[in-house]
Amino acid sequence: KLLDIWHQIGIKEEMQLERMQAVKQHIEDLLNEMITEECQLKERIESSIERRKKELTSLRNELSLDPYLAEEGISILQMEKDLRLALDATLKEKNERLEELKQLQQQDEKLCAELFVTPYYIPTGSIPSRLQLEELKEHVRMRSDEKKQRLEVFLKLRNEIRQYNEEIGHTPDSTLEKEALSDDEEPFCLTNKNIEALQTLVNKVRFLRLSSCAWCSLRARARPGEQRECLFSPFFFAYMRQPSGF
Repeated sequence: KLLDIWHQIGIKEEMQLERMQAVKQHIEDLLNEMITEECQLKERIESSIERRKKELTSLRNELSLDPYLAEEGISILQMEKDLRLALDATLKEKNERLEELKQLQQQDEKLCAELFVTPYYIPTGSIPSRLQLEELKEHVRMRSDEKKQRLEVFLKLRNEIRQYNEEIGHTPDSTLEKEALSDDEEPFCLTNKNIEALQTLVNKVRFLRLSSCAWCSLRARARPGEQRECLFSPFFFAYMRQPSGF
């Protein structure tokens, strides 16, 4: 096509050879430029593969995951894509674990503060393994069950104290008793120590009630007309507060 044009123009053969050489050189330069660009592209892909491999290996170690195994016999372009997707998926898992850890720790800290026990320990700044998250879930479940059990015991003891106090006309006088029977929104601290103290208080109030009944029975035998008044007599409470009482 070029030769036809040159003939039509009237370019001599010597000049045509020079122009042909220039065309050949121009094509070679274009090809070399394309080859250089494609080689640079290949190097960038290979560099990206190495960078993503390092990031993925470090991240999977941090998450206590098995090493990533790339598919064999694939092109470097496909490998770069696979590594990018694997890295995105691993980063997503990391963020999900951290969010789950945050929520579980909030629940655990609240429950442990109410029960006055030590929260589940995970080093600050570390990424929990799947096993650690499962153990933390179980820990939170156990603490939640423990809180329910202690609350049931507390409510049972509180009802007993209220019932006995009402029967003998006793007004709460100790700090523990006032806190346990209070209707304030601030919850009673459900520690084992407090539960045990409440049980002791129930035993004392029960003893007070039984002693009151026994005392009234004796008074009734001696003075039948005073039977109805003895249960609420201030002398009885004064008597029971003496060292010979409880």
